[in-house]
Formats: sequence, C-alpha cells, structure tokens
Amino acid sequence: MDGRIIFYTYGTTMELKGHPFSAGELTENLINLTPDDYDVIRTKAERVITDSLQALMKADYMLALSSGYNIRRCLICHRYFPVKSGVHALYCEGACPHAPQYTCRQFGSYERQKELARDIPKVRVKVTAFERITKDAKRGAISKEDERRARDYVRDKLYEVLRRNDISVDDFESSVSSERIYSVLNITRTAKPRGRPRKTGGEDT
Repeated sequence: MDGRIIFYTYGTTMELKGHPFSAGELTENLINLTPDDYDVIRTKAERVITDSLQALMKADYMLALSSGYNIRRCLICHRYFPVKSGVHALYCEGACPHAPQYTCRQFGSYERQKELARDIPKVRVKVTAFERITKDAKRGAISKEDERRARDYVRDKLYEVLRRNDISVDDFESSVSSERIYSVLNITRTAKPRGRPRKTGGEDT
C-alpha cells in the first residue's frame, strides 16, 4: 500500500473505500472526536496513510460547503454538526446529554422544556424566567427586540449551568431574575400607568 487515499465525489456524496458519506459527514464525525479518540486515529493514519487525513477532511469540508452546508456547534451538547446554509439551526439531532430520551433539537424546544420542568429544576427556572419576560413584552414594558435578547440570555445561561455542577439552582435563579437580566443587557422596563386616567381640570366650587 502506497499510503494514498482514493475517494470519489458526485453530487453531495463522497465515496471512500466503497462507503458513501453525505457531504460533511466525515468532518462532523472527526471534528467531534475526543483527544483520546483522535490519538487512535492519528496513530493509524500515520502508519497507513501518512499525512493524508488532513487532506481528506479538507476535501470533505469543501464538498460540504460547495453543496450548501456549513458547520455549527450545538448550544446544548457542544458537538459540531452540518446544516444547510440559511437554516437557523441551534441544536443538533444527537442524543441530549441532559435528557437522553430526546435529541438536542427536541430538548431545545420551549414546549418540550415545559414538560421537562417538572423533573429538572434548572429547566423549571428557565421556563419561569421566560414567562416573566413574555409578560413584560405583552404589557409593553419591554420591546420585542429586548424580549428576544433577554430570552437568548436566559437560554444561554441554562445550557451553561446544565454543563456545570458547581452552579446551584438558587444561584441560577438569581442570575436570571428580571432585574439581573435587564441590568446586564441594559434593558429599561417602561412602567405602564394603571387604573383610570386622571381627569384634567375640575368643576368650579
């Protein structure tokens, strides 16, 4: 064996040693390897194909780009995954590390998190924070853009605390209080007048 890798590309498919791979699939698999996993492959690559592994990854990545794909990182599990350009995907289709019965995409949906809130206290805190933000937006106390920013902030905080064991539920709850969120994001809540409007002028006595 001369160390060469022969592969074929046609349309959005790459064929390697008789096995077809969709565009970006090899890159997704390799980029998500742990250091220990990669050491095994690197050792084998040096023995069998020398330094051609990098060229193969580049070819697969370029094939993915030319086929209209891009590589993004899942907000929940932090794995990389290919998406079609223009698709606003935040989550991958892999098993969610916090609720393995769901994919990350399923776990990331608001409706699913309302169900999970019963069993996962940190998710319950996030759902409650979303409800407060939504109420403020419906009352006109914050703008739609500020609502989006506040929800994004809470969502990102949730996935951070789910990955860490050193943040308690109480600490998380404090970090996503409305006062804290609006202070960090420089959002000003507009107070709406309540009750009947005051009469202007008065009758002569």
